[in-house]
Amino acid sequence: MRHYSEKKLDKLIEKATIDCYSDYEARSGFGATLEDELTVPFRATVLGEDVVVNEIIDKGDRIVAVIRKDKKLHNISILDLKDMKPANYALWIEAYRKFLRES
Repeated sequence: MRHYSEKKLDKLIEKATIDCYSDYEARSGFGATLEDELTVPFRATVLGEDVVVNEIIDKGDRIVAVIRKDKKLHNISILDLKDMKPANYALWIEAYRKFLRES
């Protein structure tokens, strides 16, 4: 896993949660931001397998990626995505991971 600066992650968290006054609003803000920032479709790896991410969905209690693997659609945690292409999407996932740890 690549290491990102805490300062950079904090800036992304601030961008995603600006004007949010509760944990629920902050999680919802992050969901909306990820839906906007991670343009679909994109490629990623899940459990060592190449997949195509077709959609990012905020389920309220978690954010899921709708992936296509072998002509089937699956909902998985966005935190399970690895080796995303474009690679800068991983920065947003790490910011979300940090946000969850701190909330």
